[in-house]
Amino acid sequence: GEAGIKLAYEQAVGHFIDDGANRVILCTDGDFNVGTSENKDLITLIQDKAKSKVFLSVFGFGMGNLKDGKLEQIADKGNGQYGYIDDEKEAQKVFVEEMAGTLYTIAKDVKIQVEFNPQQVGGYRLIGYENRMLAAPDFNDDTKDAGEIGAGHTVTALYEIVPFDKLPAPNSVDKLKYQKPVKPVDGDKVAKELLTLKLRYKQPDAEESVKIDFTLTDNKPRTEMPSVDFEWAVSCAGFGLLLRNSQYRGEADFDLVRELALGSRGDDESGRRREFLDLVYTARAMQARALGKPIPPRESLPEDKARELAAVKGKYSELLKKIEVQTDAETYGAFADFGYWAGNAWAGHENLPKGHWVYVAPHWYIWGETSAKDAATSEKE
Repeated sequence: GEAGIKLAYEQAVGHFIDDGANRVILCTDGDFNVGTSENKDLITLIQDKAKSKVFLSVFGFGMGNLKDGKLEQIADKGNGQYGYIDDEKEAQKVFVEEMAGTLYTIAKDVKIQVEFNPQQVGGYRLIGYENRMLAAPDFNDDTKDAGEIGAGHTVTALYEIVPFDKLPAPNSVDKLKYQKPVKPVDGDKVAKELLTLKLRYKQPDAEESVKIDFTLTDNKPRTEMPSVDFEWAVSCAGFGLLLRNSQYRGEADFDLVRELALGSRGDDESGRRREFLDLVYTARAMQARALGKPIPPRESLPEDKARELAAVKGKYSELLKKIEVQTDAETYGAFADFGYWAGNAWAGHENLPKGHWVYVAPHWYIWGETSAKDAATSEKE
């Protein structure tokens, strides 16, 4: 509530570190039910504190009364980050692997403005970022708040474009009544440019922004395949369009998203891309079930990759048993570190050993009762 948020800010201000990371981290179920419960009052408080260089990052937990949009908004106004922690893996990612980005802001009020060359691009649309759109004049206005970038963080913006030569024939469009068509700038050099990207940002302790311009020329042959990361970003964007049933989804479907994601998952050492594929499969299965169609099969990892994943980064070492249970994918997804279980029968399998159970669809891996970590500790003792 109000008292807790104010107390956190008082502590941060009272122990302020010059040139350090001064930040309040709010972990909440999103239920602001006392005091500054109205968005306006809460945002005013957070903005005032951000001006004193004490930033705010917010992390949502649980599903009981989570107000995702509200939490993201107050984190944005507090010059911080917002995240949703749904399991132990996400907590590891946010609070351990990406802790530097969570604590340290390297650029604040970051704004991006893109101008497309009308000789190359006939039409365009930004995919997403609806809640972060700025009016064109706000780009040069340093009093307008914008987003922050943490250490090690990156930002990706995707545009859907229509090449100039793919526009409808001029005769099929009525002439403008109140304005004349914009004439493109002459010159061969400019004509070959695809776009100009303008980036404006402030140093964490500055109030005046810095502007940088970049020009992109489309000089690569159209036959060249896009990068793996680009295809991955497209698959994620396509998945979002499908989930919100966007009018701009075109001919995209879950099969296309799955195909793009499968072809661009790479080594996936963190397992996050496989986790995304699991979400795509779940959505695909839910749609098939709702339409009364057969549920498509889930893709399996190669045996060596599956066993490596099941070992949970060396957490387990002694494999006692491996059993196949296709139907458990509906409950546990593509991966689940279930933990220790002493039962001896499951899904038609009998005489099973006691041990640590890890599910990598469609198999359960049963590991020795002592994990690799425990064994190392025992040896030291």
